[in-house]
Amino acid sequence: MTVWIPKLHLRRMAEEAEGHRPNETGGILLGHQNGFDVVVRDVIDAGPGAVRTTTGMRPDHDYHVRAIQEAFEASDGAVTYLGDWHSHPDGSAAVSDRDRRTLRNIARERDAFCAEPTLLILASAEDGVWLPVAWSGRLGRLGRWGRIAVARARLRPHAAQP
Repeated sequence: MTVWIPKLHLRRMAEEAEGHRPNETGGILLGHQNGFDVVVRDVIDAGPGAVRTTTGMRPDHDYHVRAIQEAFEASDGAVTYLGDWHSHPDGSAAVSDRDRRTLRNIARERDAFCAEPTLLILASAEDGVWLPVAWSGRLGRLGRWGRIAVARARLRPHAAQP
């Protein structure tokens, strides 16, 4: 899988991550799938009701549901929920057990319409420098009841369309 994302969205996420350091922050990815490619059209922050700590964050669910609905309606259904993004201020872009559970829960949730969710982790290498790493999740052969397989995805930053 390849994740295509405008550089301006990566900068926006890095600024959000730096602004909440040493706590984690995050949000959602919106866009569309094109074959094996995921095309990110927008990123949404954690929301006003989010809870951020040094070991995790809980996003504002209602804020995200509204953002997804608005993007879907404004695009006549072309833009949908692709998955989540969040920061790891400790410098590791590795997928944690909590990240795996999140991917599994997204893939299992029928209302998410996201059978193969994308996870973008921003890891802090040093103050102000954030390395983005993309991951994809896929449920095993038992479907909703199986385990999640997580694989690193190719990340392709690009200049935004005019």
